[in-house]
Amino acid sequence: MSILSESSCSLSDFDAIGFDLDHTLCKYKLDILFPFLYKCLVKHLVEDLGYDEDIARPLEEHKDFVTKGLVLDVEKGNFFKFSENGYILRASHGTSPLSDEEIEELYGKERHWKHFKDLKETLTQNSSVRFFENYFDMPGSLVFARMVDAADKKAGKRLYEYNFLKEISASFLRVYRYQAYAENSGGYFPKYKEDPLQLIYPCSDSVKSFLRRLKQSGKFVFLMTSSNDDYGISLLEHTLGKDWQSYFDVCLFLARKPGFFTEPDPTKRPFLDIKNKSLIVNELKVGQSYSQGNIDYFMKFINKSTDKTNAKVMYIGDSLRSDIFPPSQYANWTTVAILEEMKHEGIMGYEDDDEPSSKKCKMSPQNVLEHEMIVSKQWGSFFVEKKQENVEHIHEGFVAMNTLWGYFIKTHATFAIPQLEYIADLPIEYRFHTFSHPDTNVGGFYPSVPKPLQEFL
Repeated sequence: MSILSESSCSLSDFDAIGFDLDHTLCKYKLDILFPFLYKCLVKHLVEDLGYDEDIARPLEEHKDFVTKGLVLDVEKGNFFKFSENGYILRASHGTSPLSDEEIEELYGKERHWKHFKDLKETLTQNSSVRFFENYFDMPGSLVFARMVDAADKKAGKRLYEYNFLKEISASFLRVYRYQAYAENSGGYFPKYKEDPLQLIYPCSDSVKSFLRRLKQSGKFVFLMTSSNDDYGISLLEHTLGKDWQSYFDVCLFLARKPGFFTEPDPTKRPFLDIKNKSLIVNELKVGQSYSQGNIDYFMKFINKSTDKTNAKVMYIGDSLRSDIFPPSQYANWTTVAILEEMKHEGIMGYEDDDEPSSKKCKMSPQNVLEHEMIVSKQWGSFFVEKKQENVEHIHEGFVAMNTLWGYFIKTHATFAIPQLEYIADLPIEYRFHTFSHPDTNVGGFYPSVPKPLQEFL
């Protein structure tokens, strides 16, 4: 029986446990990060390409629009919140909400989008489909939306046909390409270098102790991040300390997930020496760090390091597209989703300012602006849609979670937590209920179900 089909699991069940870095081990100050990333993205569009400077208004003016999980119909400039079966639950044209009548006029009475099936099956993006499911992407949704608004305003009508995807994609590349750290370019990395702790929180002592205990218990502990080594090492030094390497058996940088898991030919994604990127590494060693790589060779290395023929691997990360779906779908890894939305939307049995009784450590502080940017009245809960009467709420025994991203959580994550601190003080042998657990009052959410789901339980 696979872990995904079992009703409970424990970290002690696994031979190897891996961690993502950004928004998992490294918690960002989102109230500062979101507005600044937005400024970086629109700077090139306005100053160099001459787009309407109105798009450069502060992100805070439209903070309720920004939410995790929006899917964009690139051709028509419409944003969607989907049910797990493809029903358009809510939509907007640019930043303006669409009425039920407008949605049905554009997408028919069934409210289905022609690209949904491929989106759900592959979680890939192309010239027609774009989605915003992580905290680096989310400010970009407002860039697209305001570009649509500006184009419509100039034309004096809704155009439903736009051709600025190339320019916006170029802005994303300027800000996020990994070479920009060394070049000190793109806007984001120069600001980060000024003072990293203005954008990130140091790791709590409880998480540091948690990583130590995993290694001491005999687990093979690894880091795998899509960040390049120069930026990634800086993050680790400021979150874990100068001795960051001692927490892991091996570290993989620039893994370029999800490609790490999906490339069928491992020779096209070799492991590279971290100091000499032109040097291919044919034998990985414990205690070292590497760049790029592939799942085929990495699993052989894990099996060898753990003295197993088929090592059980758990991976913990925040991105459903990169950290949850691909390792579950293509590598048979057990995945744990970091979902800060749980904390911001509220957890059953806990007040917002309280700590769960099962732990003693301090959380990163709740921030009002950060909360407002994660919780959206326009789009509703990340986990559920309650206003549509014809949306089915029953799915394999879990009655409430009915959104597209809820589908990926319950299908590809074994359990979900708001932050690592919520489990850091628990015994390694602690057994978590999974999303396969028959008790729907608990499901796979730890320490408890998000409040928006409680009325369906």
